[in-house]
Amino acid sequence: MITRKKTTAKNFDIKANESTASQPSTADPIRVLTRRTAGSDFQNLQKKFDIDIANQDQFNRLTLKRLAKIRGDNVELVTQYRDHVYNLLQETYAVYCDIQNSEYKEDFYNDLRTSLASKGIAVRSDTTDAAIVIRAVFPQFKPKQVYDYGCALMMGEHDNVAKDKLAAYVKQKTITKLIANYKQVQANNDDGGARKLRACAVILRLIENKESQTLATFSERMPAHYVESMFQSDSYSLLMLGTGTRRTDRESFYADVHVNMLLPPNFDVFKFIVNKLASHIVRDVDEWEHKIDKLDAAVWCDELREHLFSAELEAERKQAEVRRAYAEMAKIT
Repeated sequence: MITRKKTTAKNFDIKANESTASQPSTADPIRVLTRRTAGSDFQNLQKKFDIDIANQDQFNRLTLKRLAKIRGDNVELVTQYRDHVYNLLQETYAVYCDIQNSEYKEDFYNDLRTSLASKGIAVRSDTTDAAIVIRAVFPQFKPKQVYDYGCALMMGEHDNVAKDKLAAYVKQKTITKLIANYKQVQANNDDGGARKLRACAVILRLIENKESQTLATFSERMPAHYVESMFQSDSYSLLMLGTGTRRTDRESFYADVHVNMLLPPNFDVFKFIVNKLASHIVRDVDEWEHKIDKLDAAVWCDELREHLFSAELEAERKQAEVRRAYAEMAKIT
């Protein structure tokens, strides 16, 4: 008879523990790492890393390319807008020059200021005439832009830029440079009105010297009381209105000057005439003051008189051009 050994619960537990201990523990980090990276598994992981890096590079490259295209479109649009604004600025400059050359400019600017104010557009008292024109044409501009482009108009006028050349002029100089030039011109004007006052003093000096070197002396006898009745208490000046015509004799080189009316000028009229003549020498007042100091009165007086005469003729020519141009526009409209 064979007797079977009884298996106890204790013996079973021991064997079960021994069987479990003989297997590698999944909690062992060294063995897990060795098993996962061994052989082809490591190569596959490396390939995944390489593919991921390549995909990232491709994404970055394509995304930057898309952004660069948008940036290029934006630059092109900004350039087109700038060129468009410069072309409009050039058209505005042509009108500005016509205003400056018109005998109606003072009234026009006053009316324009009133018109802008009635539309709720604030205009400061020290705003330049050029800036007023810019504000009227470009209502979307901020105050800084109005000032900047106003400087461009004034520097174009200062540098005698042709009406159809301002856009190229602004592109070449740049707005920033033109603003700096305008400020420099203002600084050279002796704080604004001082240079104009010096020019007025030169004109008054000319008038004073010409009393002894008159263009003509009328031999017509005129009652003293009639002439004296026109004088102001502090001046012997008279305003003469008349005409000048060449004599009909072909062989004659002479002309007849006819005085049609004598007027006693008030201070406003006299001031207007002096300021008008002084405006032609404001830039060159240093030169004329130097000539007064160095040349005989007869010499510099004749030079200045010829200069003023030519300047007035040129101003009248420009005014005539403006009048003709607006007359043509009136016919079209």
